[in-house]
Amino acid sequence: MSEILAPNLHDFWKHNPKIKLRLSVATANINLARSEADIAIRLARPTQENLMIKRLPVIKQGLFASAQYLNGRDPNSLDLNKESFLGMDRSFGDIPEYLWIIQQNLASQQKLESSSIRTLCNAAREGCGIALLPKFIAQLEKLVEIPQPSLPQRSPYLVFHRDFRNVKRIRLVRDWIAASFKKALEK
Repeated sequence: MSEILAPNLHDFWKHNPKIKLRLSVATANINLARSEADIAIRLARPTQENLMIKRLPVIKQGLFASAQYLNGRDPNSLDLNKESFLGMDRSFGDIPEYLWIIQQNLASQQKLESSSIRTLCNAAREGCGIALLPKFIAQLEKLVEIPQPSLPQRSPYLVFHRDFRNVKRIRLVRDWIAASFKKALEK
């Protein structure tokens, strides 16, 4: 999510210069009830009753490779069973990206597994294979899309404790997060 929020920090501080932010990326869900954070962004809808939830724009995904990897080949005519794949590992559990590769019988083609989208994107950019990536990130890197039907999409949720719904600084940050996601994902 840093690819969405970090580019918009300057604008946030231009309007809210006294608010200090801490952006943390973690594989485990932080506990908002224990004040481990004021706001979280989750890729699975939380079920706790004491949380306020706002659905953010869908993160569209695609298969992407560099022009170097494609080496003049038509992205529409690739046989995916003969390509090298770069994909998510199981550190996040059975997430849709991981399951898609398994369901398509492409696990044996997976040459790199990582818990980092940035690592997968960098490897794809350097010509190492085809990666299942969020479209907005791959497009920033000028990667070539490999058209595929039925790729998984992700629905992020902005989450905060119900007790914070009327706290002004929390509201300002929530509004900024929602606007940043809309700007990045609804192009």
